[in-house]
Order: sequence, then C-alpha cells, then structure tokens
Amino acid sequence: MDITQNTAIEDLTFSSGDTFNLVGDAVLSVASDQSAKTGLKATGTGTILLLSGGNVDFSGATLPSTITIKGGTEESPLPSYGPYLARSAAYIALATGDCKSPIVSHCVGNSSRIQAAKVVSSTSSTVTLDKDVAWEAGDYFGFVYGSSSYTKTTIIVSQYDSASMTITHAINYSIPVGATVMLLSAGFCIGSLNKRPTFSGKISGDEVCLATEVAGTGSIVYGETKIKRLACIISDSQPSVHCCFSLTLPPIRLGIFCSSGSLAGIRITGTAEQISTINNCFNIGSAWCRGSHVIYGPDKYPQYKITLRGGTFTSAIPTLCREEFVDVDLPSPLYSTLRETGEIVIRTTNPETCVIHRAGGIATLVKKGGGDTVMESAPVAEAFQLVPTGTDAVWHDQAATVEPGKKLTVAWRGYFGAGATGGGVQILADYPLFGQVAVPMGTADVLAEYSESSPTAEEWGPSRLVSWRNAGDQPVRVWVRGWGVGGTVYSSVKIVSGGSL
Repeated sequence: MDITQNTAIEDLTFSSGDTFNLVGDAVLSVASDQSAKTGLKATGTGTILLLSGGNVDFSGATLPSTITIKGGTEESPLPSYGPYLARSAAYIALATGDCKSPIVSHCVGNSSRIQAAKVVSSTSSTVTLDKDVAWEAGDYFGFVYGSSSYTKTTIIVSQYDSASMTITHAINYSIPVGATVMLLSAGFCIGSLNKRPTFSGKISGDEVCLATEVAGTGSIVYGETKIKRLACIISDSQPSVHCCFSLTLPPIRLGIFCSSGSLAGIRITGTAEQISTINNCFNIGSAWCRGSHVIYGPDKYPQYKITLRGGTFTSAIPTLCREEFVDVDLPSPLYSTLRETGEIVIRTTNPETCVIHRAGGIATLVKKGGGDTVMESAPVAEAFQLVPTGTDAVWHDQAATVEPGKKLTVAWRGYFGAGATGGGVQILADYPLFGQVAVPMGTADVLAEYSESSPTAEEWGPSRLVSWRNAGDQPVRVWVRGWGVGGTVYSSVKIVSGGSL
C-alpha cells in the first residue's frame, strides 16, 4: 500500500501483516489503538508519527533508516500520562533486529514523571508508602535499597489505595522498609514483544521508553543519543535479565535511566568532547556492576568529564574518568574500583561545597561553622579534609593563570590528624588531562613545592609560602595542589598574589 501524502492510519483499510510504502517523505500518523492489526511492515522514505492515544504494531520487519519514528509534535506534544505501557501516551511495537530508524519524541511534563516514594511498611504482596502517588493498576515500578542486590526489581501494580497509600502487587516478595520505589514511565514507548531490538539510529527529543517483554542479553542502544530522558523496562517477571545501554556515538545527553532487570547498567564509549551531561539519572537494578554504570574511554583511556544532576544511584560506581554528581543520592561505599586517574566530584546546589573521591582517598571541602571540630577553631575560613583510603596521597587541585613576568605566590596551612605522615603544597605545570580526570601525584612537572615529612600532629601549622615566576611572554596556566598522606590531613591553599583563577 503506497502512502504518497500525509495520511492518518485511521482513514485506511488494512490487515495484519500489510506493508505500508511511504513515498516522498510522507507521514503516516496514528492517533488511536491499532494494536489489533499485528505484524505491519513499512518501506520507503517518510515518518511514522504517533499522536496522543496512538498504538501500533510494526513488528513485521525491521524498519529501514529512511523511516523516522516520531512521538508527538512540537505543536502537539504527548501528554504526561497515557494508557499504554510505561504510562506512555503513545506506543509502537517493533521487530526484532537492528533498528536504524531515527527516533524523535516531543513530550510534555517529563520532569513530573519522576515519581518516587519511601517504603514505610510492606508484606509479601503490599507496599505502604510515605506519601500519596498517582499510580494505578498496570503501572511498573522498581525499588532501590542501599547498595544491596535484589533478584526482583520490577513490580507491577495490581491495585493502589490512595487513602492508605498502599500498593498491592503479586511478586510474593517483601520490599525492605526504607527502600525507594519509583514509577517507570515515559510519554513515548517503543517496545518489542518477542525479543529486545537494538537501536543504532539517532535518538533525540524529550523522552523515550525502550521496553522488552522477554529476557535477553547484549546492548540495546548504540546510536547517537541526545535525549532529555531515557527509560528502560523489562516488562516480564524474569529475575535475571541484561539491560545494557552501550552509547557509542556523539553527542550523549541522557535523562533518567530506569533499568528494571537484575543485571543493568550503562556503558559509554567514545571521546571526551563527545560527552556532555547526564541529568536526573536514576538507576534501578542490581547486578551488572551492581546496577551502576561503567565509563570507558577510547582504548580504556580516561578522557571523559561527565556531569550527573539529580536522581539516585544504587550501588558501586567504578569509573575511569572524571564524573561530577550534583544533588545526587549516592550509595555507600561510593566506589569499588576507581582507577588512579579516576575522579568523582560530588556537589550540592551550593557550588562551593563538594566532595572528591579518588583512588587514593576522599577530599571534602570544609567551612568554618560547618560542624567540623577542627575547622571550628581553624585559623583559616575553609580547608579540604583529606582522608586516605590506602597508602597513596590524597589531594585537591586549583587552577591559576600567571601572566608573563608575574610571580605566583600561594600560602598553605596544614593540620595533621592521627596517623598522618606527610603533606604539603605543589605548583604544577599544566598537563593535557588536567580538568578532565584526576592527574595522579608525580605525573605533572613540579614547578615549586613545600612539604612536611615529619608533621606535628593535632595542630594547625604556620602559613608556608611557595612561589613560581612566569619567565615567558605568554600567560601560563598552572595547578596548585594541596596534599596529604598516611592519615587525615586538613589542607588550605590560598593564592596570595600573581595569579587568578
């Protein structure tokens, strides 16, 4: 059946298994439930457009790259909630195989979909929450509880009583009190009924849910991905499924990642300049790296700087790069395997407050009046608390630009806790990866330094001045590093003159 102009599928007479041949960039729109006609096929060049209430089955054959799958339009975006899987307002079923079709979504209210609550009591068939949620029978939700691993992480709501804020389900499993439960939803849902498809085409727009109803293995996304919110649902009761997003082509901008299998994760490959920001990154799942994400640089070389804002991670976060978490709930312990060049920066909405985790330990910015007993009586307004987790040094870095002919002078003060065996300050030459990943001690050239090898414990030492002059004819960026080793060290570094941030 040739489609030579923009056509509503409701105006056509067709049967299961029919082929629609789109001609001249024609648009085939779907605005109602057409799922009774199964195994449809599409060829040619054009767009399959899902409008609010649209539901269609194109599982007859893999769609070609010349056909775009689109959910909603800019003028009429898909509403916040709908009747289909994942609370989607539109749903399209695809065939098994590699989907090369570009996917575009236009949805409203994607931030309102972040519906989560705490469990205050539970039985093997009920969950009582700490607040009312707008959930109903048929909804999928997942749960996280610390960094523990669970075999059942996807639950289907059988009934919800808003008066008692109680969900009834049928998995015969008591969700732990204190766990966080979250609705798995997205305005536009793309699924496969028999086997997980893979996606190598560009995914862009507001939000998309990728769903499958059987267990499987392998990556499901490896195309260019630039979307505000990406959700995934394994919608059967399989306790052991793989749900892995391998995002390999630029640029990457993810939203919420809702994984519902017991083996779940995100693996990112590419180059540094191809990675931008991951926002509101929820990860529900518990095995493949225990439901966390793994970042690989090209040839396993760390060149990423990734920022994640909002959301919850369930467990260990191994990394080979620099990652920044802003207002994110993180597990404890934070990481299990962090390379010496890896770095995790945790910030609140106050940009001056941060915690840096590295392979060598943890550096926390502490301010006077912040409740820290050392800082309460400190002769400095703020300092980094350096806590080693092994035998290596812990450090904090600060960039400075020194103009030609100027001399940079920095002042360092240190406080050595029990077990601390050394500390000090260095002015370091710039290094190609500075600002992207943690540059380990001894990697960059030392321009000037001061160190305490036999420190006096339990008291703030005097200010120590360290200087370096830029003898060249161009501005030079350098790095000022305070460090400590052995035990807890408080390190305060201030630029006195000759440099600017």
